[in-house]
Amino acid sequence: MNTKWRNIDIRTLAVLVSCVLCAWHVFANPIPNADAFSYVRTATVYLDSGIAAAFSWYPSATYPVLMGILHQLTGIDLFAAGQLINAAFYALIVYAFISIVVEFRNTQRVALIAAAFILIFPTLNEYRYYLIRDIGFLAFMLLAALSLTRFAKFEKNLHAIAFILLIFVAALFRSEALVYLPLAPIALIGRTHQPWQLFLKLELLMLGVAACALVLLFLLKIDVVNILQRVLTVYWPFLRDAMAAISDGDSALSVAVFGEYASNFSGQYIWLFMLTGLSSVLVAQLLNGLGVPVLLLLIYGFSQHREDIFQKNTRVMLSYSGIAFAILLGFLVLTRFISTRYTMMFSLSVLAVLVLILDNLLSRIQQMQRRKLANGALLFLFVFSAIDAHISFGGSRNSLQSAVDWVAANTDERDAFLTNSRYIAYYSGKVEDYDEISRYMADDAIENAQYGTIIVIMASSSNDSIIERSIEFQQVEALATFPQTDEPEVLIYRRLGN
Repeated sequence: MNTKWRNIDIRTLAVLVSCVLCAWHVFANPIPNADAFSYVRTATVYLDSGIAAAFSWYPSATYPVLMGILHQLTGIDLFAAGQLINAAFYALIVYAFISIVVEFRNTQRVALIAAAFILIFPTLNEYRYYLIRDIGFLAFMLLAALSLTRFAKFEKNLHAIAFILLIFVAALFRSEALVYLPLAPIALIGRTHQPWQLFLKLELLMLGVAACALVLLFLLKIDVVNILQRVLTVYWPFLRDAMAAISDGDSALSVAVFGEYASNFSGQYIWLFMLTGLSSVLVAQLLNGLGVPVLLLLIYGFSQHREDIFQKNTRVMLSYSGIAFAILLGFLVLTRFISTRYTMMFSLSVLAVLVLILDNLLSRIQQMQRRKLANGALLFLFVFSAIDAHISFGGSRNSLQSAVDWVAANTDERDAFLTNSRYIAYYSGKVEDYDEISRYMADDAIENAQYGTIIVIMASSSNDSIIERSIEFQQVEALATFPQTDEPEVLIYRRLGN
């Protein structure tokens, strides 16, 4: 029996554990995230009008279309379909991550460490109940990294073609995957005995596969040009404003940074100020995304085992890290904000290399006199990360369902309705464009609401002043709060007036 257990692939066990964790997160967090309703609306468009209509409605419609297809095949709820697809993507992430690390150093202990890393990494696992396309992007990007790593080692065209196809599939979830296509192969240079030949072969294969992909999309009647235009339209205003602010030494941004007088002398360096300042913000965001345990291990690795980080076998993942950093910096410069989940590709590529560092550290610990103390410290970091990744200490958010129940019992179809919650908008059935609801209410939203409007608001610091002003001017009357405590999460009012 023991021999059989030893022969089981760690990846198989890790995938099973991943599926269990997905189920745990779904049952522990029954309230969908806000983005989920956008995907459900797009899936509904697909079910009603087909795949071309879905991509016209939402440029990156692959994820919601998959939700719609699974709904057609099984009849399950669209939200449940999204959760099942997410579980499959997480299984792919776990499998690909462990496989990449095993390509670096193929031992049972390294595989086990890699499994532990990917299953308890907080930045990734805290999104397990979210319906977001990022998980599909990460799954196929890691599979692409695995294929490129194997192409560098074995120089087989099959691995090269797999890398290209997987990048294209990842781009169906997030378009920035295409940036990796021409840049990631740079990692091949200096890796083999014929580096440039291998690099050029991969680039030529890319052109061929890209041509075939465009033909396929054309046959599926997907307007690729229109999709790309819509993606660019999102970023064009940010790019225009950023270029105007950087190039104009007398811009409002320059005056705000240097002052009205100093901007006359230092305004020409505003681009340098923005680049260095935003780079610092990005570094802080990345360190926050990596977390304290990984950060400690990273510091140890750079100080004691730099040769393991910068070895030939890890070059592909380090290339991914560099490209991810450049993409994140560009996004930050354009928009001046960045989300933690956008840093996951960078974090995972760094994490894969750090598995080797922990493997070396464990070997070193066995030779230490204070072995028990060191093992205890590692166990503490493991438990800390696991709790951070899989246990939520926030509110249950049952108040949202209570508010929906109250609305169903105390209002009728004729009542006008206003809310800043997509959950309440969707499950109350009173808002047709539920996916367009914003949690940030306009300052005059309540003031402009028609008399008798039922107003259901999720409390937040940005909305408190609006509510207080409406109460002060006797524009609303309170009907209910959930929960009924001093700090309610959902407030229900009626707009007063004749």
